[in-house]
Amino acid sequence: MRCIYLFTLVLCGMVLNGCCEEEDAGETDQIISAYRVPNNRVYPYMVYFTKRNRLRQDMFMCSGTLVGPRKVLTAASCFEQFDSNTFQPSFFTPVARMNTEILSGPYTISRNVIRVIKHPQYNPANAGNHDNIAVVTLDVEVLASSVTPVQLGYTSFPRIGIDQLVTVGWGYAGNTLSSYLFHGPLTLIQDSSCRTVFGNVDNAYTICAAYTNVGACTFDVGSPILFNGKQIGVVGKNMRCGGSDPIVAVDVRAMATFIHPLLA
Repeated sequence: MRCIYLFTLVLCGMVLNGCCEEEDAGETDQIISAYRVPNNRVYPYMVYFTKRNRLRQDMFMCSGTLVGPRKVLTAASCFEQFDSNTFQPSFFTPVARMNTEILSGPYTISRNVIRVIKHPQYNPANAGNHDNIAVVTLDVEVLASSVTPVQLGYTSFPRIGIDQLVTVGWGYAGNTLSSYLFHGPLTLIQDSSCRTVFGNVDNAYTICAAYTNVGACTFDVGSPILFNGKQIGVVGKNMRCGGSDPIVAVDVRAMATFIHPLLA
């Protein structure tokens, strides 16, 4: 146990760039890990989506990453209930927001979603599959110096069980949504581990990652898997809340031909 603790401290300094903040007293709503992200500068590309109703009340949907001034990479399953690629006024309007804290703080940047392109092979009946990926277009460019796009790791190839990855998200456990952004370490594991837990997983287009006591939960769908600061995965619906069960993420490298043309 002492060795695991010491290794975690080293990992916090190296993989998470020293940007670890101990869990606040009484803060029990985190799900990704015990490390709260202290400010927007650590992951300046993180986005969360809300649904705004006609009463201007906002409900959290899921996460994503800014990949261009008006483009967000996320999971297609985040937008299952929105059938049209162009959003018209309706009871619920999706809004993209950029800020470490959920719906708070003076630096929250909000943009309306005007288009969603889901992978053409995406099937809601199999939302955990390798096609669970989408590119969202915002109504206005994000030009704030505090918000910059993430680099996509098309040519990044971490080694199984050796190289450390990072996942980032707000998370959800039970009836509690995390108020703050959290991050935690992961490592690639054998594809067979994900198949054992989740059944039929197409590992030609997904990556399987896990780490002790690090997990993802409901609203972490669309969150990134990062390697050396570049995004190599998009968290899908194949996950279990908390614990050390593996996470299945769509492999960004395998989806380059879908993603890249939509960023122009």
